[in-house]
Amino acid sequence: MSARLLQWPGGTLAIGVVETVASARLLHVLSDFQTRYPHVSLSLVTGTSPDLCAKVLNYELDGAFVTGEIGSSLLVSDYEIRDVVGLVTRSGGEEPDLSRATWVVFPQGCPFRAVTEAWLESEGLRPAQVIETATLETMLGCVRSGLGATLLPVSALPEGDGTLRVVPVPEAYRHMTTRLIRRRDRFVSKAFTATPIISNTMKILSDSMGKKLLIMKI
Repeated sequence: MSARLLQWPGGTLAIGVVETVASARLLHVLSDFQTRYPHVSLSLVTGTSPDLCAKVLNYELDGAFVTGEIGSSLLVSDYEIRDVVGLVTRSGGEEPDLSRATWVVFPQGCPFRAVTEAWLESEGLRPAQVIETATLETMLGCVRSGLGATLLPVSALPEGDGTLRVVPVPEAYRHMTTRLIRRRDRFVSKAFTATPIISNTMKILSDSMGKKLLIMKI
């Protein structure tokens, strides 16, 4: 076998992703990744950030894209993506009254749910009603139908979707960091060494979507 093939990334790569990352942007990036690294067998697992961190700690995943703080000294972050967070509502509707709004959220442990609750608490409010959903697709469906509003990274939204409107939120709640994490003591496989391609491309897409929200604010 040639030295080139020995150095080329290959093997199995098990990566966890939160719902806000497991969107069209990731599928596009992974398609390019598989074309570039055909010898890597890619496995994707979705879940909440706490669940994915636990799977990485238990050696069930090589790494994971998680949102928010890591919370363990046994985990290390190799790459970071800083997302712009916005209030997502149905296009054409009125901006929701925070004191009466219904909120569409992911299960407990989701950083965006925690940010929503912290924002409301800072206003002296509690969520009037909550609709809990496990997938981004269902969440956006609820928003499109007018059932409620949600806080999401702008990069997780389908580009050019005229059924959704994004409203800027206060600066203190406007940014969230997504990290690609792994165990600090884990051997880094050749397959994992190819992950900067995924991270860097996603960062470009995230930055692009964030700039669009800032333009909307102006």
